[in-house]
This record gives sequence, structure tokens and C-alpha cells, in this order.
Amino acid sequence: MKSDLESDLNSAKKYIYVFINNMQISKISYQPFFGTSYRKVYKSDKPYLLDHEASTCCFKNDYLWNKSFDFFIDKYRFIDNVNVYSLASSDCSEALSIAMILDTKLGSESEKYFPIYAVDSDEGVLENIRNGFIDLAPDDEVRINHYTNNNLNKYLRRTSYSYLSGRIGDTDNRKLLTRFIINPELLKKIKVICDDVNTYTDSLPAKNNLIFSRNMWVYMHPKQNEYLHKLSNIADENSFLSIGNYDYLMCPLTIKNTEGFSMHPELINVYDKSGSNYFDDLRLFTAAQMKDY
Repeated sequence: MKSDLESDLNSAKKYIYVFINNMQISKISYQPFFGTSYRKVYKSDKPYLLDHEASTCCFKNDYLWNKSFDFFIDKYRFIDNVNVYSLASSDCSEALSIAMILDTKLGSESEKYFPIYAVDSDEGVLENIRNGFIDLAPDDEVRINHYTNNNLNKYLRRTSYSYLSGRIGDTDNRKLLTRFIINPELLKKIKVICDDVNTYTDSLPAKNNLIFSRNMWVYMHPKQNEYLHKLSNIADENSFLSIGNYDYLMCPLTIKNTEGFSMHPELINVYDKSGSNYFDDLRLFTAAQMKDY
């Protein structure tokens, strides 16, 4: 009978490892017609020990979507053009979410936010949106209807094709996925780019940037600080950087005030150059306490 350790090791062998310094990034192979990807990171000295896992979906629930976008819309009301980026966009669920909520709130006045630049280094995960469709689980549909005032059908057309996903991560859980055709008017609001986000950031303009770089910082190792420095260089007083809950592992912003960024006092996971230091002081205090453990 195999031990738990042997079973875990055999499971780990299913993944393709990319060794980066003291970490291993493993990416589970994409399931046929399944746009959502599950990416995992294992400790290099113990490849059976899961260190991090993240997945992609529409309107991911670690973000204050309505409150944040009401704030952004007010902030940019007198600005003619806003540059919106979804960096490490995966299957573009986030970029589509941004486009839908802006269109819902602003209608034709949202045009100054488009196109949204969705950038990911993996051409495979971008295949679905390049072909004009996305596969959604029932909980995706619920969230989309919630944030679009029950107008999912305005943006996405249901097809008759449904199927069970492969296993999610290392569990036996599966999701019923249904294919949706993306409305051409919504699709043209997204500019899909296959590129390394760290390299791509070199070419961005230096003002009015609304940057979503969420739940991806663990994959930047060991270049997190370099990447953050670049983002800081293109962020003016009218720029905002949004990260995700999973980024507490590797994003420098979750440890201290870095490169002039501060967490917005009312918006979770949103950072700007306002100089607010309440949350920064709180994080520094927490970090100091953790040194004793």
C-alpha cells in the first residue's frame, strides 16, 4: 500500500515543473475547450507540498467590483482617455468582467476606457477568446447577472454545448460548463496580447493607467520588485493598481509601502500614489509582530 507521501509525489509528477530559483511553478495542462486554468506552485525542496493555487473566473469575489468602479468612474469623469490593463489575464474572464461592468454603468460613455488590454504569456489560455467564446460555470452566470443588472444575455449567447470539466486541482470536484458566444460588441472592447507581462510593461504610457495585476504575483518570482518598480514608473496620481487576495504570498505591496504605492483607505486590494499610510502602518505593525513566530 502506498503511503500518503508516495501518493502525493505521484500526483505531483502529473505537472510540468518550471524551476525558478527556490520555487517550482507548475501549470496543469489545459483541458479541452476549458478556458479556465488552474496554476499551482510547489516548494522546490518538497515538490509534493502545495504552496499556492489560483483559478480564474468572471467577477472573482475577492474584489469590491461596484464600489471600486463607482470610484474609478468618478475619478476619471474629466479625463478623456483611460488606459485599462489586465496583466496576466489568463482566459480574459477578468477583462470581460471589466468591460461588462463599465458598459453596464456608463453605456456609450464607457468608450474612453476601451480597448482593455488583456496580456498573458500563454497563447493556449487565450485560444478561447480569440475564437470568440468562453465556457462558464453556473456560479459565473450568477455573478455576471448580479453585476450587469441581469443582462448576461446582452453580452453572451448561450449555446447548447455543455460538459463536465476535468478534475479541479487535486480534488474530485468538477463543474458543469456551458459554452457562451461572446457578443461581437463586447469582444471588440478587448485587445488580446500574448506577451510576457514584465516585458510588456516597459511600453506602457505613464499616466491615467487603470492596472489589474491580480492573483499572479507568485508567478513573477524572482522579479516581483522589478515588476513593481516598472508599474510605479507608469503610475501617476490618476493611476491605480489592483491586486488580488492570493497575492499576499509574493506581492511586495502586501508587506510594506513600496515604490510610492499605498492601499486605498476604502477599496480592498486597490493601490494608488495618494500617500495614505493607514493600511501601510497596519501592515508594518503586523509584519513586526510576525517576526516573533
